[in-house]
Amino acid sequence: MFAQTRRSEARRPREDDGEGVTPAPPVGRLRSLFRVRSVAGQVFLLQVVVVLLITVAALVALVVQARDESAAVVRQRSMDVAETLAYDPGTLKAMTGPHPTAVLQPVAEKIMKGTDVDLVVVFSKDGVRYTHPDPAFIGKPVLGPRTPPRSAVTRTLETTQGRAVVSYVPVTGADGTAVGTVAVGITVERVTGMAARQLPLLLGAGAGVLVL
Repeated sequence: MFAQTRRSEARRPREDDGEGVTPAPPVGRLRSLFRVRSVAGQVFLLQVVVVLLITVAALVALVVQARDESAAVVRQRSMDVAETLAYDPGTLKAMTGPHPTAVLQPVAEKIMKGTDVDLVVVFSKDGVRYTHPDPAFIGKPVLGPRTPPRSAVTRTLETTQGRAVVSYVPVTGADGTAVGTVAVGITVERVTGMAARQLPLLLGAGAGVLVL
């Protein structure tokens, strides 16, 4: 009898006495908690990737837009300067006078300094230069179109100053006959620089969006 009681007590599991022993949580709860955290992490990572892609796409679009706007500003500036010089009565008088270069070269240099353009070339109806940023090219034929255009036009082409956006405006006499052309150019490098100056602001905005 006594032996059976001892064997029963031996088989009975010992109860926790509350000293230093912490019951282990159910295995099912741990698995469930791990699974929830894993899904939440995946969703968060997916959100970060989506936001990153949207931010990059927006930055690319803004950079392209900034470049296009800079190019439009350059085209308008070169055209405004070219028309102002071509329609000036003094330009016609100088081009039909005995010393066109002596009169027009100082004017062209002053315009380049005051309007931030890279090229002001006045040339005859045969394409011979009266003015140029480099005096060594004066008296030589232009690289682009030589005959005066029928109306004001803007082209992007290679020049002695590099690839540039150039506006051509004919200089016409009282009878409407063209006596030459005014060409005003701004280099593509300058256009790129104008767009690049907006990059820090665009990148800062993109980084702020990503952080948020």
